[in-house]
Amino acid sequence: MRQISIIAYNAFMELVRQPVFLLLFTLSPLLCVGLALFDYFGFGGTSTGPVNFDVKMVKDGALTVTFFSGLAAAVLCATSSISREIETGTALAVLSKPVGRLHFLLGKYLGIIGALSVGAYLNLIGVLLASRMAHDAYANFDIVGTVTFLIFIALAYLAGGLVNYFLHKPFVPTTVGYLTIALTVGFFVICAQDKTTAFYWVDFGAEIKVTFWEIWKFTDTGGMRGDEVLQKLEIDKNMWEYLDFGLVQLTLLILFALWILAAVAVACSTRLSWMPTMMICTGVFLVGMMSDYLLGESAEGGGLIRQGEYVEYRPPGGEYGMHKAFLMEPLGIRRLDSLQYLVRVNFSTTQYEGEAFEDKVITYDAAKGLVAAIREDRELVATIDYDFLREQLNNEFKLQWNRPLNTAMIKLGREMMPVGFPQETWETPVFFQSGEFRNRKKEKMAIWQVKADKEGWDFSERESELTQSLVETIRLEKEQELVDRMMLEVDANSEKFELGEFGLEDGNGGLSKEALVEQKEKQKEKYKLFQYLRTQSQMETLPGQLSFWIRPQTGTIRKWDNGKGLLREVSQGSVVAKILYVLLPNWQLFWLSDAVAPEEEELKVLGGDMKYREGHVPWKYVFTSLFYVIVYVCLVLSAALWLFENRELN
Repeated sequence: MRQISIIAYNAFMELVRQPVFLLLFTLSPLLCVGLALFDYFGFGGTSTGPVNFDVKMVKDGALTVTFFSGLAAAVLCATSSISREIETGTALAVLSKPVGRLHFLLGKYLGIIGALSVGAYLNLIGVLLASRMAHDAYANFDIVGTVTFLIFIALAYLAGGLVNYFLHKPFVPTTVGYLTIALTVGFFVICAQDKTTAFYWVDFGAEIKVTFWEIWKFTDTGGMRGDEVLQKLEIDKNMWEYLDFGLVQLTLLILFALWILAAVAVACSTRLSWMPTMMICTGVFLVGMMSDYLLGESAEGGGLIRQGEYVEYRPPGGEYGMHKAFLMEPLGIRRLDSLQYLVRVNFSTTQYEGEAFEDKVITYDAAKGLVAAIREDRELVATIDYDFLREQLNNEFKLQWNRPLNTAMIKLGREMMPVGFPQETWETPVFFQSGEFRNRKKEKMAIWQVKADKEGWDFSERESELTQSLVETIRLEKEQELVDRMMLEVDANSEKFELGEFGLEDGNGGLSKEALVEQKEKQKEKYKLFQYLRTQSQMETLPGQLSFWIRPQTGTIRKWDNGKGLLREVSQGSVVAKILYVLLPNWQLFWLSDAVAPEEEELKVLGGDMKYREGHVPWKYVFTSLFYVIVYVCLVLSAALWLFENRELN
């Protein structure tokens, strides 16, 4: 371990001594911040799509700069650290000591990713500041913040130059250290500035006079317009306002991708010079970006069913009976993405008598055309179109769409009418021991048992799954009943809610005049929000283009493709494609800048006051990606060791 740590430290110091490293990670944060200076005329957010595209373009551009600067650094660091040492004989001198080739490679790799991590940190500061400074065509750019950023970079270079001149310290690594400190301090200084007030400090077009002291967030005033003193809002005093900390996870994912590329570069550098290594790493990057297109569908299996398309299902061996045809997942509407349903096809000579949709299972009855097929000795085929699937799931989708709305309305309704709607029994674990639930379960169990005997499946194996489905169904029913009662109560007292006087029939409750006015305003806002959520929950059609992803289970499935105008077989996924898909790093899994969840925000703000919030990648996903990266890097470094072990060093 001692040899590895020494080699890693020396490799790290060797890399940060290179002028190209300092130049690269000075320019990339500057470019990230520079992207926020311009108007892109991408239009702002709307009530139907709360995404400010100017801000989004700045963030995407800053993340792109982070990735490509890291890619260049990974290749240059690997080749200069390994390939050059092999060519000059330095590696042979090191390996002549009690240092194994494994220790040499591992130490070099750790030094490289250490340098890349420092560069990623500097880029992260630039990315976060870019998210803060980003603006659309109707706002002002952060000129004071930008100048402050440039000043701190200049101070870092000045300090590095003075230390080099007077203390004879090497300029490049010293400046890298000072740059890291300067950008960190500069980040907090810029965040402490109120960018709106700071803009008025240097621009007199609005006729607002601002002092230097007033540009900081910890002050109460924001300048003077004539004789009027402008007070700052609480939001203007928030140091982290406008910062999108969700970019931290995205930058970490990009860093993980760079670690993989660094491992590939290390493996290539054991045999090749920097130019072939750069070409191979660029090729791996480009192919990895297209891996979903090249291998995704073949590896995953399944296919997409859109409106106007249909599926042809043939049972295995042409056998009669009930067959599990395919699993189906709705796509195109975020709130429905986690749902999954089983589609069965009945090829019995007797007509299916059960429900077409029940317990997340859709049953298509092909018995009507079966007699004619048997008589004419034709192949058994069931044609299931998109409209049939959509029709069976309309009510289910509406319930699932309304669920977060109902949850929000229940919470809001209880804030508006706390006395009339206390917590109910079905919301507690006690309900599932109650007679009502036991009776519902007993009735359902009798139906399930009959169904299992008739269709030939083991009821005991699915009892837990079916019970959980019953619990979800009851919860949805109870939530909807409670919301309906709340709506009736709100309608009965709509005039009082509009005036903010509900619950004040017996006086003001001991409140002062100011507190009473404030309470009325809050009640009116809550009533307005309740009505907005109610309108959303009563929409007849769901927003978005709904399609279905199907995964074959048994038999043969072909789907009609409107785009290509032909029937195409839907497979379960190729084993070879799955292996290649795992081996080839998919950079899109590390590039999640589009991870936005506007539906969640629709429950928090009114349509007219919609505010854009970038969705955050869950930390669980980040740590799962880290595990994948560690395994992948170990495999690549094993290949690098094999290449290095078989190379003679002269």
